[in-house]
Amino acid sequence: MHASVSITRDRDALGRRVWTTLCRSELVRVWLPALGLLALLVGVMGFLLLRSQQQARAQLEQRYALRGALASRFIASYVKDVQAREIAYATNLLAGKKVTAAQFALVSRAFGFEAAVLLDARGRTLNVVPTKPELIGKRLDRKYAHLRAALAGNSAVSGVVPSAVRAEPIVALAVPFETPFGRRVFSGGSLIATSPLGPYLDNTLPFQDAHAYLLDAEGNVIIAGGSGGLALPPETRGQGGAITVASKKYRFAAQPVPDTSWRLLTLAPSAQLLAPLSGPKQWIPWIVLLGFALVSGAALGLLARLIRQKAELAHLATRDPLTGALNRRTLERAYSRLAFEAKLVGSAVGILTIDLDHFKDVNDRYGHAAGDEVLRGVAETLLRTVRPSDVVARIGGDEFVVLLANVDKQLADLVAERVVRTLAKIALPALGTTELRVRCSAGIALAGDDDTMDSALARADSALYEAKAVGRNNWRPAKVA
Repeated sequence: MHASVSITRDRDALGRRVWTTLCRSELVRVWLPALGLLALLVGVMGFLLLRSQQQARAQLEQRYALRGALASRFIASYVKDVQAREIAYATNLLAGKKVTAAQFALVSRAFGFEAAVLLDARGRTLNVVPTKPELIGKRLDRKYAHLRAALAGNSAVSGVVPSAVRAEPIVALAVPFETPFGRRVFSGGSLIATSPLGPYLDNTLPFQDAHAYLLDAEGNVIIAGGSGGLALPPETRGQGGAITVASKKYRFAAQPVPDTSWRLLTLAPSAQLLAPLSGPKQWIPWIVLLGFALVSGAALGLLARLIRQKAELAHLATRDPLTGALNRRTLERAYSRLAFEAKLVGSAVGILTIDLDHFKDVNDRYGHAAGDEVLRGVAETLLRTVRPSDVVARIGGDEFVVLLANVDKQLADLVAERVVRTLAKIALPALGTTELRVRCSAGIALAGDDDTMDSALARADSALYEAKAVGRNNWRPAKVA
């Protein structure tokens, strides 16, 4: 009973094994390389798309940083222009031996300075606006670094400092100029926001809710420009990056103002800065790539289906449709291959012919459907009994042939004995519930160098008929040619 169940489970194993071998060769040769190529192509396209989006993002951020750099250069240019005009006015109007308060006030008003001082070469105050007589003759350079730099011969700007007269916070621009009476320093200060720099910073960034800050070396705000919102600048590190202020994400850029101690800090909302890469422009390419991958995957699935169908057709063309064993045509090709291999190694090909005893009785008593199940069971038993290198074929009716690869007479006889005894011991299923036991007769022949398959098969058939003649359920070796 156990043998019957085993055969029921495995009766199609021969066909599955052959079909799997054929499919595997096609899959390895065609489908797997195509799948690998598709995966590589999609991966490369995804990488290039991601890299393209990253480069586009980097370009937007670089343009934003460049805008800040251009703004800082404009501020530096504006400061130099004011300082140049200061030197020109001071050289023409403030170089006399005595400079009256009226003259000094006139020059200061020309620049719009709210506070100004004129120092001699020793740093002593010659004139001051607004007027404060007690400061005349005092050394202001000891208190202000920008005045000390100017006395040393360098134009300088201050940070946010208190004016000398009223102690109001101002930013001063100090310049040295030469006179017949030695070097003097002219320094004027005002709230820079009242200068053209104020409106310029308000419009330097083309984003809503953007901010710009001109800061001194201590981080004090000289000018706060932009579209409003943040009165004080957030703390930042480095020349650029991302920052979150009041739950809103910004990109910032910090640029030093050349030839000053000032720094320009700009903030742009990240959503607006990266808007060209957001929305459909960002995800449509990925959807297209996904669609390409799906369509290509479907095409590969169709290719795999075609490969399976091709393998099935090849299986049907080379196999016996009932049992899955080789057919006669394929058996001849297998014999040619095994004979060539045997000749190379100095061995022989064994041909075992098998005929079921009284198989007609099975068909007559149980019907041809039961007979078909018996034939399938015999084919599977033969496949499990012989070696993997041997070939099993059905050449008609209840006749089977087994080609034994690389055998000698002793091994061929052992295989013939094992096949006959194995078939005699098992119970074959027929129509699900009925179990039949079959017997067989067999003949075994070794193909010589001059043998064709037909000549060797004829000698094996003669031995088979001899086995039937002596009582069946037996085997006989062929006579030596």
